[in-house]
Amino acid sequence: MRTLIKSISRIAAAALLLAAPAELLAQSAPVTSRNAAGYIKLTVEPWTLCQVHYPLNGMDGLPVTVNDLMADLPNGSAVFFWDAENQTYPPGEAMEVKLLGNWIPGTNNLCGRTFWLQVGNSGAGSFSIYLRGEIPDAWSLPVATNVLAPLGPNTFSLLGYAYPREIHWTNTTVATSAQDGSVLAIYSAALEKFETSVKNNGAWSSDFILRPGQGFWLHARGVTNWIEVKPYLYP
Repeated sequence: MRTLIKSISRIAAAALLLAAPAELLAQSAPVTSRNAAGYIKLTVEPWTLCQVHYPLNGMDGLPVTVNDLMADLPNGSAVFFWDAENQTYPPGEAMEVKLLGNWIPGTNNLCGRTFWLQVGNSGAGSFSIYLRGEIPDAWSLPVATNVLAPLGPNTFSLLGYAYPREIHWTNTTVATSAQDGSVLAIYSAALEKFETSVKNNGAWSSDFILRPGQGFWLHARGVTNWIEVKPYLYP
């Protein structure tokens, strides 16, 4: 556990890291009724640190916890939430840890949140995580608002695109609104390095595709709220 916390501290200091690749397996055909459901599959390796964004609602509005999604992960696994306002990882119930087969406290609602996932050590080759839930619709989330980190030279937010749909980074409203000097940072597990995009002279240096289940660090200059309208007609 001491090693884990040291790892988190190094990441917090660098203010950069992200996400395991995600495979979206939600319904692809138009849905004309309420309660359209889907899931996103993540594959994670033992003893790795990755970032996860949960862009779905709980079924019938119920909360979704680590017990619902990650019961099969090995002991030593942990979840950390980033406090963008205070630029720190809060203690106590803001953290989930799996010990002796149980998640403690096991009560944090993951819906709509981005978090770090530390996978515990295990002899297994990999683990599959299925982020299941209702697709945000015209009733539950017609417009999504993310409050960003306080304006400052080195403040970062830990985020994901609010809806379970791929989108080019430069097609997001925050990419358009952010001023020069803004930074997007995504961790590539395949390349084992950070991929970044910096805005200069009104243009981003790279245009990444944001995928469902993927999180990222964002330093957005001149922007305090990221507002997106639901990008699909149904549900």
